[in-house]
Amino acid sequence: MKRNLLSLLALASLAFTLSAEAAPNKRVPSQRVKLPSPAVSCGFYGTPVEFPNDVRITNDSKRTLKKGTRIAWGATAGNPKGTHALSADLAPGKSTQLSNVVPGGIEAGRPCKARVIPAWRQPIKKSARGG
Repeated sequence: MKRNLLSLLALASLAFTLSAEAAPNKRVPSQRVKLPSPAVSCGFYGTPVEFPNDVRITNDSKRTLKKGTRIAWGATAGNPKGTHALSADLAPGKSTQLSNVVPGGIEAGRPCKARVIPAWRQPIKKSARGG
């Protein structure tokens, strides 16, 4: 009886080991996790006051936006629009001015919207070595 039980356990153990090795590795499909994007805002400023040609981007988040972070900005009703890569870190509550980015200006009081372009959507920088 003991011999049969040991044989049965050995056979079950071998079968389990073989089935585990033969089973294909199941890949769990990746899911895109949407992280909250830092809050930014923009407004049209400059001279003449009636048709400002500058854009002011403000960091409304609680974290510093790092140098190189790209921000998309634009009028809420279409043009003008553009993108800007920060030339220096932008602390919370601070602003940066983009001068003469609206050729001919825009009507005063026109609303502006801005958003941080996620890092995974930003182009990959190539090194000088070609890498």
